[in-house]
Amino acid sequence: MDNGYILEVAWGIPTQDYPQNGIFQFDQAKAISNHIQVIYLALDLRSVRKWRKWGLNLYKKNKIPVYEYNVPYGPLWVSVKYYIQKYMFKRAVKKIIRDYGTPKCVHVHNVQQALAVSDYCLESDIPYLITEHSTPCYESKSIECKKMYTYKNANAVITVSKRAAEDIKKSYGVIPYVIPNIVESDVFVYNPQKHNGVVFVSAGNIVKGKGFDILIDALSRIVSAGYECKLIIMGDGPERQNIEDVAKNQGVFDCIEFKGEYTRKEFAQQLQLCDCFVLASKSETFGIVYIEALASGVPVIATKCGGPEDFVDETNGILVDVDDVNQLAKAMIGVIECDKKFNHKNISEDSKKRFSAETFANAFCSIFNGM
Repeated sequence: MDNGYILEVAWGIPTQDYPQNGIFQFDQAKAISNHIQVIYLALDLRSVRKWRKWGLNLYKKNKIPVYEYNVPYGPLWVSVKYYIQKYMFKRAVKKIIRDYGTPKCVHVHNVQQALAVSDYCLESDIPYLITEHSTPCYESKSIECKKMYTYKNANAVITVSKRAAEDIKKSYGVIPYVIPNIVESDVFVYNPQKHNGVVFVSAGNIVKGKGFDILIDALSRIVSAGYECKLIIMGDGPERQNIEDVAKNQGVFDCIEFKGEYTRKEFAQQLQLCDCFVLASKSETFGIVYIEALASGVPVIATKCGGPEDFVDETNGILVDVDDVNQLAKAMIGVIECDKKFNHKNISEDSKKRFSAETFANAFCSIFNGM
């Protein structure tokens, strides 16, 4: 690629206190940085309760120059949030250009972030690309018009799954490229460890959309049928207490271990001690926890909720319908009874080929070079 740099614009960056914040975006930045210089700009408008150093902070992470702009705002008026975001971008980009010159292009993560970027890029004749990590939700009519304008003027739109690409095409009339997310292959490795009994692991934010209530209902039916197994739930969130209460009411609380918040390393270690990963999501744009499990050689049980259909098949797991407790319980019983033998090493190797940083970077650079 030519000289110059790509300015990555995201809503956050992983830190010691908040290791999941902006993690998928920074994964992509790291992959791209192996081919062209990258400057990373994080426009972080999370609540004041998410303590960090306010204002514009400069440092390097994984050898990438980082401009982290923190303004405490939170989930208040969306229109005001977009206004603040635009102000933050203009102020930060002036500093970045003074330090490094004009970017060759801006790669912005999600259209909500792109609303702060598009006008500046068009006025300054700087190409911009949008990568969507989630299907955009409908907002006000005026904001939807801005989204449409922002999408249509982008040099390219990328998303992480076929379902998300179809949704964007239907809602905004643009045809995105599809490049899957990245799995951190140095962390998620095939290294199974001995353990007692059959162990299922699930992970994610404990919110209504993740289907933990459905999972516990399925577990209850399995236990009632006389099967023995253990379920590890990793993650935290506003629904955790409700989910624990459901487990107690259904008499399976003693079969479940709630681990709380976790790091990637902790998740990887847990995967080495389990037989199957299961998550009963109602909707996933992609579902990176599934491919992290696959990279570890662990077969998965996933719902047909948008993302997993792109990469879960009979060689590496089982797909069930959303909210179908019977199908989910049957799939889990199949794992307990060893109805199907999976080649765990092949699962790991195939996942790492399909979702490696290099695979992503090559696909991204192909789009970038073709602009």
